[in-house]
Amino acid sequence: MELNPPIERLHVALTEMVALEKRIIRAISSLLGDVSAPPAARDLMSRLEKMARVHLDALCERMQITPDDDLSAHAGVNGISANQSRFDELHPVSSALGVAYSIVQEAVIGYSIIQTIAVRVGDSWVTADEGTTAHIARQHTQEYMEVVGQITALIHEVILWELDRDGSVCQCTCPSCSIGICVGAAASRSVLSEAWIASRPPVAERGVELKPPRPGSAAAEADFLKGDVIVAVDGEKIDALPTMQRAIRDHEVGDEIEFTVRRKAGEAKVVVAHRREGLDVNEDECVLPAGQQFYLEQARDVQRRLRRRGSANPMNGVSLSKLSARELQVLRLVAQGATNPIIADELEISRATVARHVAAILAKMGLANRTEAASLASQHGLLADV
Repeated sequence: MELNPPIERLHVALTEMVALEKRIIRAISSLLGDVSAPPAARDLMSRLEKMARVHLDALCERMQITPDDDLSAHAGVNGISANQSRFDELHPVSSALGVAYSIVQEAVIGYSIIQTIAVRVGDSWVTADEGTTAHIARQHTQEYMEVVGQITALIHEVILWELDRDGSVCQCTCPSCSIGICVGAAASRSVLSEAWIASRPPVAERGVELKPPRPGSAAAEADFLKGDVIVAVDGEKIDALPTMQRAIRDHEVGDEIEFTVRRKAGEAKVVVAHRREGLDVNEDECVLPAGQQFYLEQARDVQRRLRRRGSANPMNGVSLSKLSARELQVLRLVAQGATNPIIADELEISRATVARHVAAILAKMGLANRTEAASLASQHGLLADV
Protein backbone atom coordinates (compact mmCIF):
# COMPACT_ATOMS: atom_id res chain seq x y z
CA MET A 1 0.00 0.00 0.00
CA GLU A 2 1.43 3.35 -1.02
CA LEU A 3 1.72 6.19 1.46
CA ASN A 4 -1.18 8.54 0.95
CA PRO A 5 -0.45 11.36 0.74
CA PRO A 6 3.28 10.84 0.08
CA ILE A 7 4.40 13.60 2.47
CA GLU A 8 8.15 14.09 2.75
CA ARG A 9 8.25 14.44 6.51
CA LEU A 10 6.29 11.20 7.01
CA HIS A 11 8.68 9.35 4.69
CA VAL A 12 11.63 10.85 6.55
CA ALA A 13 10.19 9.82 9.93
CA LEU A 14 9.47 6.28 8.76
CA THR A 15 12.96 5.99 7.31
CA GLU A 16 14.43 7.03 10.66
CA MET A 17 12.39 4.37 12.44
CA VAL A 18 13.60 1.71 9.98
CA ALA A 19 17.18 2.70 10.80
CA LEU A 20 16.42 2.66 14.54
CA GLU A 21 14.82 -0.81 14.45
CA LYS A 22 17.90 -2.08 12.61
CA ARG A 23 20.15 -0.58 15.30
CA ILE A 24 18.10 -2.27 18.00
CA ILE A 25 18.43 -5.64 16.27
CA ARG A 26 22.18 -5.27 15.85
CA ALA A 27 22.71 -4.08 19.43
CA ILE A 28 20.58 -6.76 21.07
CA SER A 29 22.01 -9.52 18.89
CA SER A 30 25.52 -8.56 19.97
CA LEU A 31 24.50 -8.53 23.65
CA LEU A 32 22.66 -11.84 23.75
CA GLY A 33 25.90 -13.76 24.20
CA ASP A 34 26.56 -11.82 27.42
CA VAL A 35 23.12 -12.50 28.88
CA SER A 36 22.93 -16.24 29.51
CA ALA A 37 21.52 -15.75 33.04
CA PRO A 38 19.35 -14.95 34.83
CA PRO A 39 16.67 -16.50 32.62
CA ALA A 40 14.30 -13.53 32.93
CA ALA A 41 16.93 -11.17 31.48
CA ARG A 42 17.77 -13.59 28.68
CA ASP A 43 14.08 -14.01 27.83
CA LEU A 44 13.54 -10.26 27.82
CA MET A 45 16.48 -9.64 25.47
CA SER A 46 15.39 -12.44 23.11
CA ARG A 47 11.85 -11.11 23.06
CA LEU A 48 13.11 -7.61 22.33
CA GLU A 49 15.17 -8.82 19.35
CA LYS A 50 12.19 -10.71 17.88
CA MET A 51 9.94 -7.73 18.49
CA ALA A 52 12.31 -5.39 16.65
CA ARG A 53 12.46 -7.77 13.67
CA VAL A 54 8.65 -7.87 13.48
CA HIS A 55 8.56 -4.07 13.70
CA LEU A 56 11.15 -3.75 10.93
CA ASP A 57 9.18 -6.07 8.63
CA ALA A 58 5.98 -4.08 9.22
CA LEU A 59 7.69 -0.76 8.45
CA CYS A 60 9.34 -2.12 5.33
CA GLU A 61 6.06 -3.55 4.06
CA ARG A 62 4.38 -0.19 4.61
CA MET A 63 7.12 1.61 2.71
CA GLN A 64 7.30 -1.11 0.02
CA ILE A 65 10.98 -1.74 0.62
CA THR A 66 13.03 -4.67 1.91
CA PRO A 67 14.96 -4.75 5.18
CA ASP A 68 18.17 -4.83 3.14
CA ASP A 69 17.44 -1.54 1.38
CA ASP A 70 19.71 1.27 2.58
CA LEU A 71 17.58 4.42 2.61
CA SER A 72 20.10 6.55 4.47
CA ALA A 73 23.30 5.71 2.65
CA HIS A 74 24.14 9.27 1.71
CA ALA A 75 26.31 10.86 4.37
CA GLY A 76 25.46 14.29 5.66
CA VAL A 77 27.22 16.67 8.03
CA ASN A 78 29.71 15.08 10.47
CA GLY A 79 28.85 11.59 9.29
CA ILE A 80 25.15 11.96 10.13
CA SER A 81 22.93 10.49 7.44
CA ALA A 82 21.24 12.89 5.07
CA ASN A 83 17.88 11.51 6.18
CA GLN A 84 18.60 12.12 9.86
CA SER A 85 19.81 15.64 9.11
CA ARG A 86 16.57 16.31 7.27
CA PHE A 87 14.54 14.84 10.13
CA ASP A 88 16.33 17.09 12.65
CA GLU A 89 15.72 20.05 10.38
CA LEU A 90 11.99 19.33 10.11
CA HIS A 91 11.56 18.52 13.81
CA PRO A 92 14.29 20.33 15.77
CA VAL A 93 12.48 20.47 19.14
CA SER A 94 11.07 16.93 19.13
CA SER A 95 14.46 15.61 17.99
CA ALA A 96 16.13 17.39 20.90
CA LEU A 97 13.56 15.93 23.30
CA GLY A 98 14.24 12.49 21.84
CA VAL A 99 17.95 12.81 22.54
CA ALA A 100 17.24 14.09 26.06
CA TYR A 101 14.85 11.19 26.68
CA SER A 102 17.46 8.62 25.65
CA ILE A 103 20.15 10.16 27.85
CA VAL A 104 17.85 10.48 30.85
CA GLN A 105 16.66 6.88 30.50
CA GLU A 106 20.29 5.76 30.46
CA ALA A 107 20.81 7.73 33.68
CA VAL A 108 17.76 6.08 35.26
CA ILE A 109 19.23 2.64 34.60
CA GLY A 110 22.64 3.74 35.85
CA TYR A 111 21.31 5.12 39.11
CA SER A 112 19.09 2.05 39.57
CA ILE A 113 22.21 -0.11 39.35
CA ILE A 114 24.07 2.11 41.82
CA GLN A 115 21.21 2.18 44.32
CA THR A 116 20.86 -1.59 44.39
CA ILE A 117 24.62 -2.10 44.85
CA ALA A 118 24.75 0.55 47.59
CA VAL A 119 21.92 -1.07 49.54
CA ARG A 120 23.57 -4.49 49.28
CA VAL A 121 26.93 -3.24 50.61
CA GLY A 122 25.37 -1.23 53.44
CA ASP A 123 25.70 2.31 52.08
CA SER A 124 21.94 2.56 52.33
CA TRP A 125 19.57 5.46 52.80
CA VAL A 126 17.71 3.22 55.24
CA THR A 127 20.57 3.10 57.72
CA ALA A 128 22.27 6.43 57.13
CA ASP A 129 21.37 10.07 56.73
CA GLU A 130 20.96 12.05 53.57
CA GLY A 131 24.10 12.01 51.47
CA THR A 132 24.68 8.26 51.32
CA THR A 133 25.16 6.75 47.87
CA ALA A 134 21.82 4.95 47.83
CA HIS A 135 19.97 8.05 49.02
CA ILE A 136 21.54 10.11 46.23
CA ALA A 137 20.80 7.43 43.62
CA ARG A 138 17.18 7.12 44.78
CA GLN A 139 16.63 10.88 44.65
CA HIS A 140 18.26 11.28 41.24
CA THR A 141 16.35 8.31 39.83
CA GLN A 142 13.05 9.82 40.91
CA GLU A 143 13.93 13.24 39.51
CA TYR A 144 14.95 11.78 36.14
CA MET A 145 11.85 9.58 36.01
CA GLU A 146 9.79 12.73 36.50
CA VAL A 147 11.54 14.23 33.47
CA VAL A 148 10.84 11.05 31.48
CA GLY A 149 7.15 11.43 32.27
CA GLN A 150 7.18 15.10 31.34
CA ILE A 151 8.88 14.44 27.99
CA THR A 152 6.39 11.67 27.27
CA ALA A 153 3.49 14.00 28.01
CA LEU A 154 5.00 16.91 26.06
CA ILE A 155 6.27 15.23 22.89
CA HIS A 156 2.88 15.02 21.16
CA GLU A 157 2.17 18.71 21.77
CA VAL A 158 5.61 19.59 20.39
CA ILE A 159 5.08 17.57 17.21
CA LEU A 160 1.75 19.32 16.59
CA TRP A 161 3.40 22.68 17.24
CA GLU A 162 6.08 21.89 14.64
CA LEU A 163 3.44 20.80 12.13
CA ASP A 164 1.35 23.92 12.75
CA ARG A 165 4.46 26.08 12.46
CA ASP A 166 5.12 24.66 8.99
CA GLY A 167 1.53 25.21 7.88
CA SER A 168 0.50 21.55 7.94
CA VAL A 169 -3.30 21.26 7.90
CA CYS A 170 -4.86 18.32 9.73
CA GLN A 171 -6.48 15.84 7.36
CA CYS A 172 -7.80 13.52 10.10
CA THR A 173 -11.38 12.29 9.61
CA CYS A 174 -12.31 11.91 13.30
CA PRO A 175 -15.48 13.64 14.60
CA SER A 176 -13.56 16.35 16.46
CA CYS A 177 -11.53 17.29 13.40
CA SER A 178 -14.75 17.60 11.41
CA ILE A 179 -15.53 20.73 13.42
CA GLY A 180 -11.93 21.95 13.62
CA ILE A 181 -10.84 20.53 16.98
CA CYS A 182 -7.51 18.69 16.90
CA VAL A 183 -7.24 15.95 19.52
CA GLY A 184 -4.13 14.37 18.05
CA ALA A 185 -2.02 14.94 21.17
CA ALA A 186 -4.63 13.50 23.54
CA ALA A 187 -5.20 10.50 21.26
CA SER A 188 -1.46 9.80 21.00
CA ARG A 189 -1.00 10.09 24.75
CA SER A 190 -3.78 7.56 25.30
CA VAL A 191 -1.76 5.04 23.25
CA LEU A 192 1.11 5.38 25.73
CA SER A 193 -1.25 5.21 28.70
CA GLU A 194 -2.79 1.98 27.45
CA ALA A 195 0.67 0.44 27.09
CA TRP A 196 1.71 1.47 30.63
CA ILE A 197 -1.51 0.12 32.12
CA ALA A 198 -1.23 -3.14 30.18
CA SER A 199 2.33 -3.69 31.40
CA ARG A 200 1.35 -3.32 35.05
CA PRO A 201 0.07 -6.36 36.94
CA PRO A 202 -3.62 -6.23 37.88
CA VAL A 203 -4.54 -5.30 41.44
CA ALA A 204 -5.18 -8.93 42.39
CA GLU A 205 -1.62 -9.80 41.40
CA ARG A 206 0.07 -7.20 43.56
CA GLY A 207 2.38 -8.22 46.35
CA VAL A 208 6.08 -8.65 46.99
CA GLU A 209 7.89 -11.28 44.94
CA LEU A 210 10.75 -13.02 46.74
CA LYS A 211 14.22 -14.04 45.77
CA PRO A 212 15.51 -17.23 47.42
CA PRO A 213 15.73 -16.52 51.19
CA ARG A 214 19.18 -16.17 52.75
CA PRO A 215 20.46 -19.63 53.80
CA GLY A 216 19.97 -20.25 57.51
CA SER A 217 17.57 -17.35 57.92
CA ALA A 218 14.15 -17.55 59.57
CA ALA A 219 12.51 -17.29 56.16
CA ALA A 220 14.57 -20.18 54.76
CA GLU A 221 13.72 -22.34 57.75
CA ALA A 222 10.04 -21.53 57.22
CA ASP A 223 10.27 -22.95 53.69
CA PHE A 224 9.74 -19.82 51.65
CA LEU A 225 10.33 -20.63 47.99
CA LYS A 226 11.90 -18.71 45.14
CA GLY A 227 9.14 -16.94 43.25
CA ASP A 228 6.75 -16.81 46.20
CA VAL A 229 4.69 -13.62 46.15
CA ILE A 230 3.71 -12.32 49.58
CA VAL A 231 0.13 -11.05 49.36
CA ALA A 232 -0.73 -10.72 53.07
CA VAL A 233 0.85 -10.62 56.53
CA ASP A 234 -1.35 -11.78 59.42
CA GLY A 235 -4.32 -11.37 57.11
CA GLU A 236 -3.47 -7.78 56.16
CA LYS A 237 -3.26 -7.37 52.38
CA ILE A 238 0.18 -6.42 51.05
CA ASP A 239 -0.07 -4.12 48.05
CA ALA A 240 3.42 -2.62 48.23
CA LEU A 241 6.79 -3.12 49.88
CA PRO A 242 6.34 -0.43 52.59
CA THR A 243 3.18 -2.20 53.78
CA MET A 244 5.11 -5.42 54.29
CA GLN A 245 7.99 -3.62 56.03
CA ARG A 246 5.57 -2.03 58.48
CA ALA A 247 3.81 -5.35 59.14
CA ILE A 248 7.10 -7.10 59.96
CA ARG A 249 8.50 -4.27 62.03
CA ASP A 250 5.38 -4.13 64.20
CA HIS A 251 6.11 -7.64 65.52
CA GLU A 252 8.24 -8.16 68.59
CA VAL A 253 11.20 -10.52 68.50
CA GLY A 254 9.85 -13.98 69.30
CA ASP A 255 6.47 -13.40 67.63
CA GLU A 256 5.24 -15.70 64.90
CA ILE A 257 4.37 -13.93 61.66
CA GLU A 258 1.92 -15.54 59.27
CA PHE A 259 2.56 -14.80 55.60
CA THR A 260 0.09 -15.59 52.84
CA VAL A 261 2.00 -16.35 49.64
CA ARG A 262 0.86 -16.97 46.09
CA ARG A 263 2.40 -19.95 44.29
CA LYS A 264 1.69 -21.79 41.07
CA ALA A 265 -0.23 -24.38 43.06
CA GLY A 266 -2.31 -21.70 44.77
CA GLU A 267 -2.10 -19.68 47.98
CA ALA A 268 -0.25 -21.06 50.99
CA LYS A 269 0.44 -20.01 54.58
CA VAL A 270 4.02 -19.67 55.79
CA VAL A 271 4.71 -18.98 59.47
CA VAL A 272 8.03 -17.34 60.36
CA ALA A 273 9.49 -17.01 63.84
CA HIS A 274 10.50 -13.37 64.11
CA ARG A 275 14.09 -12.97 65.23
CA ARG A 276 16.95 -10.64 64.67
CA GLU A 277 19.22 -11.65 61.80
CA GLY A 278 22.18 -9.77 63.28
CA LEU A 279 23.16 -7.16 65.83
CA ASP A 280 23.01 -4.40 63.23
CA VAL A 281 19.32 -4.82 62.34
CA ASN A 282 17.90 -1.33 61.83
CA GLU A 283 14.73 -0.44 63.70
CA ASP A 284 13.57 1.89 60.95
CA GLU A 285 11.43 0.85 58.04
CA CYS A 286 12.28 1.57 54.42
CA VAL A 287 9.59 4.22 54.06
CA LEU A 288 8.19 6.05 57.08
CA PRO A 289 4.44 6.64 56.56
CA ALA A 290 3.52 10.28 56.06
CA GLY A 291 1.25 12.01 58.55
CA GLN A 292 2.54 10.53 61.78
CA GLN A 293 2.55 13.13 64.56
CA PHE A 294 5.25 11.39 66.57
CA TYR A 295 8.13 10.21 64.43
CA LEU A 296 10.58 7.49 65.31
CA GLU A 297 13.47 9.89 65.83
CA GLN A 298 11.41 11.84 68.36
CA ALA A 299 10.53 8.56 70.06
CA ARG A 300 14.19 7.65 70.33
CA ASP A 301 14.94 11.05 71.82
CA VAL A 302 12.27 10.36 74.43
CA GLN A 303 13.90 7.00 75.15
CA ARG A 304 17.29 8.62 75.73
CA ARG A 305 15.84 11.20 78.11
CA LEU A 306 13.80 8.63 80.00
CA ARG A 307 16.89 6.48 80.52
CA ARG A 308 18.76 9.47 81.93
CA ARG A 309 15.86 10.14 84.30
CA GLY A 310 15.75 6.46 85.27
CA SER A 311 18.71 6.79 87.61
CA ALA A 312 16.88 9.44 89.62
CA ASN A 313 13.46 7.77 89.47
CA PRO A 314 14.09 4.02 89.18
CA MET A 315 10.41 2.98 89.30
CA ASN A 316 8.62 4.73 86.48
CA GLY A 317 11.63 6.05 84.63
CA VAL A 318 13.04 2.57 84.04
CA SER A 319 9.65 1.10 83.06
CA LEU A 320 9.07 3.77 80.44
CA SER A 321 12.59 3.49 79.10
CA LYS A 322 12.01 -0.20 78.42
CA LEU A 323 9.39 0.64 75.80
CA SER A 324 10.32 0.46 72.13
CA ALA A 325 10.07 3.52 69.90
CA ARG A 326 6.83 2.22 68.42
CA GLU A 327 5.39 1.52 71.88
CA LEU A 328 6.19 5.10 72.90
CA GLN A 329 4.30 6.30 69.84
CA VAL A 330 1.30 4.19 70.82
CA LEU A 331 1.50 5.27 74.48
CA ARG A 332 1.53 8.93 73.52
CA LEU A 333 -1.62 8.48 71.45
CA VAL A 334 -3.25 6.46 74.25
CA ALA A 335 -2.49 9.32 76.64
CA GLN A 336 -4.19 11.69 74.23
CA GLY A 337 -7.34 9.60 74.48
CA ALA A 338 -7.08 7.93 71.08
CA THR A 339 -8.90 4.63 70.61
CA ASN A 340 -7.26 1.63 68.96
CA PRO A 341 -8.91 2.29 65.56
CA ILE A 342 -7.72 5.91 65.65
CA ILE A 343 -4.19 4.84 66.59
CA ALA A 344 -4.21 2.28 63.78
CA ASP A 345 -5.19 4.97 61.26
CA GLU A 346 -2.66 7.45 62.62
CA LEU A 347 0.28 5.04 62.53
CA GLU A 348 -0.95 3.11 59.48
CA ILE A 349 -0.87 -0.26 61.21
CA SER A 350 -3.57 -2.85 61.86
CA ARG A 351 -5.89 -2.69 64.87
CA ALA A 352 -4.63 -6.07 66.01
CA THR A 353 -1.09 -4.69 66.04
CA VAL A 354 -2.23 -1.72 68.12
CA ALA A 355 -3.90 -4.03 70.63
CA ARG A 356 -0.70 -6.07 70.88
CA HIS A 357 1.36 -2.91 71.51
CA VAL A 358 -1.05 -1.69 74.20
CA ALA A 359 -0.89 -5.06 75.96
CA ALA A 360 2.91 -5.03 75.82
CA ILE A 361 3.00 -1.48 77.26
CA LEU A 362 0.82 -2.42 80.20
CA ALA A 363 2.83 -5.58 80.86
CA LYS A 364 6.23 -3.86 80.71
CA MET A 365 5.12 -1.07 83.04
CA GLY A 366 3.07 -3.30 85.37
CA LEU A 367 -0.10 -1.28 84.87
CA ALA A 368 -3.72 -2.41 84.94
CA ASN A 369 -5.34 -0.29 82.24
CA ARG A 370 -5.03 2.52 79.68
CA THR A 371 -5.96 5.17 82.24
CA GLU A 372 -2.97 4.33 84.41
CA ALA A 373 -0.75 4.30 81.33
CA ALA A 374 -2.04 7.71 80.23
CA SER A 375 -1.44 9.14 83.71
CA LEU A 376 2.12 7.83 83.79
CA ALA A 377 2.82 9.21 80.32
CA SER A 378 1.54 12.61 81.38
CA GLN A 379 3.68 12.57 84.52
CA HIS A 380 6.77 12.00 82.42
CA GLY A 381 5.97 14.71 79.93
CA LEU A 382 5.26 12.36 77.07
CA LEU A 383 2.36 14.57 75.98
CA ALA A 384 4.69 17.55 75.79
CA ASP A 385 7.87 18.03 73.78
CA VAL A 386 10.17 16.10 76.13
